Amino acid sequence: DRGAQLTKIKDSDAQCVLLWTAGKEAVLAVKGARDLGIELPFFGGSGQARKEFVDGAGQAAEGFVFGTGRSLVASNWGEGTPEFEAVNDFATRYEAAYGSAPDIFAGHAFDAFNIVVGALNSAGASGDAAAVATAVQATKGLIGYGGTFTFSATDHNGLTEKDLALYKITNGAWVPQK
Repeated sequence: DRGAQLTKIKDSDAQCVLLWTAGKEAVLAVKGARDLGIELPFFGGSGQARKEFVDGAGQAAEGFVFGTGRSLVASNWGEGTPEFEAVNDFATRYEAAYGSAPDIFAGHAFDAFNIVVGALNSAGASGDAAAVATAVQATKGLIGYGGTFTFSATDHNGLTEKDLALYKITNGAWVPQK
């Protein structure tokens, strides 16, 4: 029950709220908190990297700080960098195909598809799962929407902290934080 949880937060000595959800639930939680008079800082993750969250929560989202990929705001990479070009190229092609700007999750799906296709091509026609896994782990320096991917036998994420950023919702916009 969201109301009971929010009331417990309001009545506690909490110094902030970590909201680890997305979509309608995130909107309802933030709006409900503000309606109860909870003025604590809110922190979250990629669930707040969607236009639907900012639009749905409106003023209640103001000041919300969250971490996600640098690609949410292409200029984070610096104009002319390969990552900046990759984000803009994907966004341009996505908008041409679907008539709207992509959200960060569409970019992640695009990267995942390209990583798997590259691994399948490297692994050969057999499609052997071990060969595909080895090919993914051999992926080095692949510039995608999310950043520059370098995998290994022990790193299956492929990205580093340089591919991430903090944002603050200010006047309905995602503002990169230093």
